[in-house]
Amino acid sequence: MGYFGRIIPFFHSKALKFGIYFLYLFQNILKLKIMANKRDLKKIINYICDDLFSECVALSLYCGNKKKEELSSILISIAIIRQNYVRRVSHPEPGMTAKAYFNDLKTKLNEQITEITDNIANI
Repeated sequence: MGYFGRIIPFFHSKALKFGIYFLYLFQNILKLKIMANKRDLKKIINYICDDLFSECVALSLYCGNKKKEELSSILISIAIIRQNYVRRVSHPEPGMTAKAYFNDLKTKLNEQITEITDNIANI
């Protein structure tokens, strides 16, 4: 058993609560009224997806093989969300104003992040 195998069971419950709280803070970043540039928006999306991914990996190490299929489906959905939203930031839809498009993008991302966070918390 390595170093992380010894500390994960001890800190897991507190780390999961902190991780969910940390993700909640990132969700509130997406509610900003000021329009950030595309690079900053991509960084925020990457940070959120990285944190979600690391929470799932830590949970999979802690749970073992009990919920492996559910966790793998959540990991795949996180990767897909990251890819789709970074792509959507890079190439906005024609016909919509930039403000309306990015507000819509932020609200949809917020909804999906909330859904995934709830799925992780329920496992």
